[in-house]
Amino acid sequence: MTRQNRYIPVTKRPLLLKFVNNNCMKTNENWPEIVDTLRPYTNGSPAKGRRLKDIENCLRFLGWRKTNGTMSACTTPEKNSGEPVIVLSKRDGRAGLQRFTVMTESPDSMTYTAGLYMGENIRLYYRPGEETDRPVCVLTVELREDDANGPVLCDLLSYKEFDLKSMENFCLRRYNLIRTGGNFRQWVEDFLSGSIGTENLTGLLRERFMADGFEESLVREELDKLAIRVRHEKGHAAIILRHPE
Repeated sequence: MTRQNRYIPVTKRPLLLKFVNNNCMKTNENWPEIVDTLRPYTNGSPAKGRRLKDIENCLRFLGWRKTNGTMSACTTPEKNSGEPVIVLSKRDGRAGLQRFTVMTESPDSMTYTAGLYMGENIRLYYRPGEETDRPVCVLTVELREDDANGPVLCDLLSYKEFDLKSMENFCLRRYNLIRTGGNFRQWVEDFLSGSIGTENLTGLLRERFMADGFEESLVREELDKLAIRVRHEKGHAAIILRHPE
């Protein structure tokens, strides 16, 4: 099937917006605390009981509590890989009771849509459909303060902001991105190619600045002054700006 070249509004290409949005890098003060707590497990495996306590402490940083019933431990046979050792619970007026599972063994199978592994690193697993119980790892976060996915994961797991459907949708988007793989490069090339490349790029910038509160007429005027052009040379896309007079 041939894809037609056309300008695609930014609202339908949220991932592309991140290339020009300086505010997309999230910070979360809990991530360094979690890294410090779980760092010993990157070089070995201390006693299982100790690891479970440390994982519970990490979840407390994010607002989950045993004392109010939002975090509960499960007694699970060690041989059952992928069974939850901790269940996070949140009652929401719209969604009712939401439950999210945390594991200390990599799952061979899962009966739930999404789950979290915490050990030598942190991994988010997703079960693609009802017809299979085999989960797919859609996100791996290394226990380093500079891992950009750490703050993202903290935001998703924060008790205050947690929403199970949002978590599952995040996993689905990651899963689809993994499946499409090399197609993403082709999509970006299509976005910047041919006669529509310049139009797409200026449209992306225009909507970005309008989201910051600038009037559309002013943004169009300033972008016209820059005379932005996208030029392709030897397989590379070059963005050309007019020098100020």
